[in-house]
Amino acid sequence: MEEFKNRLLKFCTEHLCLSQNSFEDKCGIAHGTISSIKVKGPSVDVLAKISSAYPELNLNWLVSGRGEMLVKEDVATPAVSINSIQTVNIGNWSDLVQLLKDRV
Repeated sequence: MEEFKNRLLKFCTEHLCLSQNSFEDKCGIAHGTISSIKVKGPSVDVLAKISSAYPELNLNWLVSGRGEMLVKEDVATPAVSINSIQTVNIGNWSDLVQLLKDRV
């Protein structure tokens, strides 16, 4: 989970130039959520809120480290829509859920 947290912090501090608290506010998640990810991992609800707030963030990269940080519009791989906003380059929703379970 440390790698997940580091990727998330890279996105919010380097790409968005936001503090952790500002990022959490914009995503609608409680302060300290990112800090707790190292211990218990992200919930699907937290991932959905992050995805909704920042649809350009590639959740496949965030969860697994595979691919690029940002979603590319011309990606021609199997995808799943999360909250009808974010397209993730992963076979289906259950693949993402299983990937999260495997990482915890």
